[in-house]
Amino acid sequence: MRAGQKRRRLLAHLAGSQGWIKNDRHDGVTGFLRVPASAAAGSEDGKYGPEQPVTDRCGELGGRGYLHDHIYAARATLLAISISTLVLAALFVERRRQEAALKLSNERLQLALDAVEQSEARLLDALAAGQVIAFEWNALTRQSRRSENAAAILGPEPVARCNDFFSQVHADDRDVFRAQIRQLRPERPNYAICFRFCCRDGREVWLEEEARGEFDAQGKLLRVKGLTRDISERKRAELAIAERTLQLTLAGKAALVGSFAYATDSERMQISDGYAVIHGYPDGTSEIARSEWRAGVHPEDVARLEELRAHTFRERRNEYGVDYRIVRAGELRWIDARCFVSYRSDGRPHRVVGLTAGTSTLPATVDAVERRLRAFAAR
Repeated sequence: MRAGQKRRRLLAHLAGSQGWIKNDRHDGVTGFLRVPASAAAGSEDGKYGPEQPVTDRCGELGGRGYLHDHIYAARATLLAISISTLVLAALFVERRRQEAALKLSNERLQLALDAVEQSEARLLDALAAGQVIAFEWNALTRQSRRSENAAAILGPEPVARCNDFFSQVHADDRDVFRAQIRQLRPERPNYAICFRFCCRDGREVWLEEEARGEFDAQGKLLRVKGLTRDISERKRAELAIAERTLQLTLAGKAALVGSFAYATDSERMQISDGYAVIHGYPDGTSEIARSEWRAGVHPEDVARLEELRAHTFRERRNEYGVDYRIVRAGELRWIDARCFVSYRSDGRPHRVVGLTAGTSTLPATVDAVERRLRAFAAR
């Protein structure tokens, strides 16, 4: 007997049995639902009323729809598992990537910290070698902080006190120093000043300070940051040079010794105070025109001086000596000069530097006597 005939006979038998209800599914497949005996007995003609719910669970001998439901459920479960697996794999990969990025970031941060430490060490070494102090002054608390090498330059300090640094600035420089701080403005935040500082160990040092002020939105001064350099050696050298220059100036005036310099392609001469005294220029004159010098030379000596100068240039000699007369307040005076010449790489003269000494008027007197004798002999 064929399978189709057996199926029809089985369905017909079930249709006549108590407790089974034929169920035609929407997809055209016929199945049966098992109904409890109590429910079947309470219904007319053994059927459910429209108000009584019928379970949607397929009977023990359900058709192809029952298999389809289980297949769909299995596929959905597999799909959910696959998606979950992919999500977990993606999360795992993302976590590993973030861990690698975090590790790389930590390594870079450590390298940066090491570089900062090395930079700070080099900065401290540079500050110590250059006798430079880094500082920050808080305008609100009136307290200042300075780099570690400050004690080596300024001497050991006690516990910081309010505005203590200013009290050690030399009394003659204190007002100027405070004025620089008061004049700080958002549009003029920088200042530079040289001042003397009285150390607690009795030393007096020269300091040069360059700093910049920082302000809030209302323009109120918050703090000052800058560098302070110890320029004591440089300042002592400058003072020594100034004193030596003054001494030479006084000696030049007393001994009638002066100096001069000029570029060969310029008409301006730089002269010393002694040179100005010798030639009768006003006190404090430091520069004159060569034409002005030439006008004070005796007319009989001008051509000879120019020829001697040109001959030295042609021969590329480095120095030459000359004497000449000047007329000063109607008095004839002899000048003895020594000149030194420097040349460019192409052989052209570049600059002339010289010394002059004013002699007494005796040569002029002798010269006048000789002229009188020659005039008397010519009679």
